[in-house]
Amino acid sequence: MTTTATRVCATEASAQLTQALVNAAVRGQRQRCGDSEVSWMFLDENPRHRAIAATYCNGCVVWSECDAVGRYQTFGTYASKDRTRAPGKKAA
Repeated sequence: MTTTATRVCATEASAQLTQALVNAAVRGQRQRCGDSEVSWMFLDENPRHRAIAATYCNGCVVWSECDAVGRYQTFGTYASKDRTRAPGKKAA
């Protein structure tokens, strides 16, 4: 996949996640990643914090959309997975 195609796919995935989050908010559902008490853990430098954040994804109504976005990420926790790669390591 070309860099341009990857960007398009990542942008589409991000738009779908945004729409899913808006739809959930309309239904009164708030995701833990949006909770100011714990949201910092999802992108924290400490892998233990990211592991704890991953447990907050269980039962999330936007899990599949978040997983689609996470496929394009190289740092942080998305859909119960720590996507952080060691420096210099290429994507699998």
